[in-house]
Amino acid sequence: MCSTLNLKTEWSKCMDRLSFLDPKIFQNICEQIAAAIGYNINVMNASGIIIASSNKLRIGEQHYGALKVMRGEVDFFAVDGATAKAHDVYEGYNLPLEYQGDRIANIGVTAPLEEARRYAEVVRICVNAILRDIGREIEHKAVLESEVRKRTAELEKEIQRHKQTEAELILSRERLNDTLMSSSDWLWETDADNRYVYLSEIFYDVVGLTPEEVLGRTRDEVLGKLLLSTNRNQWEEISQLQKERRGFRNLCYEIKTPADETLIIEVSAKPFFDSEGNLRGYRGTGADVTREKIMEEALKQSEKMAGLGEMVAGVAHEVNTPLGVCVTVASHLEEELKSLQERYQSGAMGRTHLENYLQEAFQSYDIIKNNLNRAAGLIRSFKQIAVDQSSEHPRLFDFGLYIGEVLTSLGPKLSRTNFNTVVNCPDNLKIKARPDLFAHIITNFVVNSLTHGFENQSHGAITLCVLPKGTESLVLVYKDNGKGMDAESRKRIYEPFYTTKRGVGSGLGMHIIFNIVTEQLGGTIECSSSLGQGVRFEIEIPQRQGTLEVI
Repeated sequence: MCSTLNLKTEWSKCMDRLSFLDPKIFQNICEQIAAAIGYNINVMNASGIIIASSNKLRIGEQHYGALKVMRGEVDFFAVDGATAKAHDVYEGYNLPLEYQGDRIANIGVTAPLEEARRYAEVVRICVNAILRDIGREIEHKAVLESEVRKRTAELEKEIQRHKQTEAELILSRERLNDTLMSSSDWLWETDADNRYVYLSEIFYDVVGLTPEEVLGRTRDEVLGKLLLSTNRNQWEEISQLQKERRGFRNLCYEIKTPADETLIIEVSAKPFFDSEGNLRGYRGTGADVTREKIMEEALKQSEKMAGLGEMVAGVAHEVNTPLGVCVTVASHLEEELKSLQERYQSGAMGRTHLENYLQEAFQSYDIIKNNLNRAAGLIRSFKQIAVDQSSEHPRLFDFGLYIGEVLTSLGPKLSRTNFNTVVNCPDNLKIKARPDLFAHIITNFVVNSLTHGFENQSHGAITLCVLPKGTESLVLVYKDNGKGMDAESRKRIYEPFYTTKRGVGSGLGMHIIFNIVTEQLGGTIECSSSLGQGVRFEIEIPQRQGTLEVI
């Protein structure tokens, strides 16, 4: 709302406009009232000048009495008949017109004084009513004009914000286009029927297709015919997730381009919906990860060969002990045999000498047989683990014993340290699965602990716990009491090539574990750790045919 001062200013401007620019309003008032009462009516401004009169000849005259009223010297000005005759003026009565306490004009009635006084009061009431109406209009107009000015200012600011936002959007669009043009990834979008509606330019360059061959067609129509028959699992997983209206991340499939080039495509996407929850389509990214996957596979093979090398060294270390015992006992038995032969040849051999030698021979035989059996068992374990490393077929095996065999194969690493290894597994726990996957998991866990967890530590403990959950799943808990990890390392631990010790290992160990657990075994893995508190991994693998069956 406008202040009183602003309204008075607006009123003063209006009265000046009515007095000097458009006096017809007051003139009309004067004429209508004069016609009704039969006497002359005058309206004077703040200077005492008659601006409207039923006697038009008087317009423009200076009215002395009105001037005194407007100056505030008197509250009214009356001229009786005697005074009028004495000074040659009109008999009558003058009263001020007021608005919000201010005198803004003067109304005068030319008539015998008593009648003039009565008519002047009536006329003032009527005119004041008219002025109040005009004042309300002015106030309303002032309010509207103020609101208009306020809204105009707001609109100007809003327009400025829109211009700024538009400029930022243009800049953002240019930045996005520049990024897309320089990126090896592409963006894509499909509609609710899984038909492509958008693909960034890099897709067409990589795959060798044109927009006319892609837009408006489904994924199966565009890429299905290029899909290689090998490793279709994740392609079908994408289809299933889209049917369930779920998002997906970093899923891969292989295609053969029109140029006869084999590519591995990695895609991620999420569905988007309208305000009523109806599926509108998918938006996502894609990339050619062929080179990365080839390098990753080569490094995995390198890790596998390194693991085999560790196992060879481990078995050699373990076999060395029983074979050494056999050599020692055989050498002792050889000396005893030579001594007996000398006694025999010299004729000094008696019954007692022969009986002692036979007893010694049988004892040596038992020692040699037991140690050779132990060595043979170690070699069989190594042979089975080595076969498992190169085989991708599930087989039935005792899980607890197999864990022990894998730890045995890591003998050189563990024997050079003062660390205790504990395995808690139910006896005779038979499972049907791919042993090589569990060998990779356990080996990488142990190597990671020895390399990172127990760095600069003289002692520590590693614990492996196996917890079957009925017919639902199998839980494997691995933990050590090493130095632990900070939040950043824990967050990035499964990233390929991430390592806190450059030059030691490839940084793929934990990434391999993650892929084995989540992709090949369809399970989950959780890590909990903090600095100085060691590390704990919990793996849960669901039971399902072809992946894991607890017998």
